[in-house]
Amino acid sequence: MPKTLLPYQKRGAKGLRKLGRGILADDMGLGKTIQAIAAAAQKPNQHILVITLNGLQNNWKAEICDLLGQGQDIEVYDGKQVIGTSRWTIIHYEAARLERNAKVLCDKKWDVLIVDEAHRCKSHKARTKAGNATNFGIVNKLSYRSRQLYLLTGTPMRENPADVWALLHFIDCREYSSFWRWIPTYVTYEQTYFGKKATGYQNLDLLSRELSQYMIRRRKSDVIKDLPPKFIHTIKCGMSEKQSKIYQQMLNEYVAEVESNVFVTAPAEVSRLMRLRQIATDANCLSDSAFSTVIPSGKIQTLEAMVQEICVEQDEKVVIFSNWARVVASVHRALEKYGCVTYTGDSTKAEREQAVKQFQTNPKVKVFIATIGAAGTGLTLTAASKMIFTDRAWTPDDNAQAEDRIYARMNDIHGADIYKLVTSDTVDETIEEYINDKELTVDEVISNVKSAVLCMNK
Repeated sequence: MPKTLLPYQKRGAKGLRKLGRGILADDMGLGKTIQAIAAAAQKPNQHILVITLNGLQNNWKAEICDLLGQGQDIEVYDGKQVIGTSRWTIIHYEAARLERNAKVLCDKKWDVLIVDEAHRCKSHKARTKAGNATNFGIVNKLSYRSRQLYLLTGTPMRENPADVWALLHFIDCREYSSFWRWIPTYVTYEQTYFGKKATGYQNLDLLSRELSQYMIRRRKSDVIKDLPPKFIHTIKCGMSEKQSKIYQQMLNEYVAEVESNVFVTAPAEVSRLMRLRQIATDANCLSDSAFSTVIPSGKIQTLEAMVQEICVEQDEKVVIFSNWARVVASVHRALEKYGCVTYTGDSTKAEREQAVKQFQTNPKVKVFIATIGAAGTGLTLTAASKMIFTDRAWTPDDNAQAEDRIYARMNDIHGADIYKLVTSDTVDETIEEYINDKELTVDEVISNVKSAVLCMNK
C-alpha cells in the first residue's frame, strides 16, 4: 500500500510548491524526503533531478516508490555515465561533480532540482585548488538550469550566518550575487595576517525575517504531540595525577613558545589546542600505540562510575561519543565487561551493521561507543535513552545530530538524558563555552524563522 503523508507533511509539500524555489529545513526525522517527492511529483511528465549523499540513492528510490507506487521511471547513478532521460534522475554529489556527468546534467533543463543535505554546499568556492568542482560549484550551475529548486537540510545554519548565503544564492542568484556584499550585514570582521577573521554577529533578527521568506521550518515539538523531554547535564571531571602533569607540561611549553616570540601559525595553534584537549580527555591519545593503558584518565574513571549505575543498577543501555578513535579504544577497554560494541571510521561496513544490530536487539550489549564523525548521523540507536559525550564536536549541528540518534524518532519516541563530560580548569571548559555560544547564535536565528508561505496557508 502506498505511503500517505501526515497533515504537516502535506502542508510542507504544498508550501514547497508555492515557493517554487525554497528551503525545507524541518528537524531531522520529520520526513523532508517524502515532502520533497510529493511536491515534485505534483505535475506529470516533469524531469526531476535529485542530488544526495553517496549511499542514499537507493533510499530515495525506495521512498519514491513507497509514495507513488511501484513502476516509477527512475534512473539511479553511481560511477557510471549519466543519461538523465528518465522522469527521476538520482545521483550523489561525487558522481555529479565528475566532468563527464556534470556536462550532461548541465546541458539539460530540469523542471525540479532537489538538493538533499544542502548544507554540504555551504562553501562559496566553485572549484578546489586542484581545479575540481565543489558541491557548491555543481549545484550552482544546476540551479540556473532548474525551474523549481528544493533545498533540503535539517541544519541550514551549522555555525554562523555565513552558512546560509550559498542556499540563498541558489534560490536567487541575482539578489544574492555577492557573498562579501551580503555578509557584513550580519557578521563583523577584522583584517588579520591570515585574512578576514569574524569577530561577532549582528542583526540576527533581520536574518531570521530574511530566511522566513524562503524557508519552511518545523521542529519536532511543533508536530509531535507530547514530545518527551531532553535533559542536558554537564559533569565536571578532574584529571589523574599523571594526566595533569602531562597537561601542565604541554601547556607550559606552549606558553614559553609564545612568550619567546617564536612565530606560531594559526594551524599550529589549533593543533596545539586539540592536543591539550585530547590530554584533558585521555592522555593515551598521545601514544603511538593505540592500546596503551599506562595513563589513567579522570574522564574515563568518571565514565566507569556512570556506566556502572546506568547499565547495572538501572539495567539500561547507553551510547558514548568521542571525537577520537583512540578514546573509543580506551573507553572500550575500560567498559568491556558491560558488553560493548564500537563504531569508528576504521570499522568495515559489515562491522558497523553488526554493531548497530547487536546494540538494538541484544539485551547483553549495553554500551555503544563511537566517534561522532562515523556514527553521529543516519543511525537509529533508540535502544538507549542515555548518551554521554566524552568530548563534543566543535560544530553544534554535529552534536545535535548525534543526540538525535537516541531522541524522538517519529517511530520510536522517548525522552533522553544527554551528559557532557568536561575537565575542570583546562581548555575543555573554554571549548565548551565556545560551543555553547555557537549553539545560542544558531538557535537565535533558526528558532525565530516564521515560514511566511505556511503562515499564508493557515
